Amino acid sequence: MFKYPKPLSVESGCKVMWRTYATRQEAEEASKVAEKEARVRISQGYDFGYSSPGSIRTKEDGTYTVTCP
Repeated sequence: MFKYPKPLSVESGCKVMWRTYATRQEAEEASKVAEKEARVRISQGYDFGYSSPGSIRTKEDGTYTVTCP
């Protein structure tokens, strides 16, 4: 249903997951998908806690991590 670009790695938490990308462009594409998915999940009653789906964080190694539902 939600098609994300292929990440370098994925980490899972209890309320969100984090997908890491090599380029800012991939991260921005993933961010848009995450925001759309979050809107659907919120309407279904999901709670993301203090996390913000769609946010992008630049890591020290130059990759980009996107918070996803």
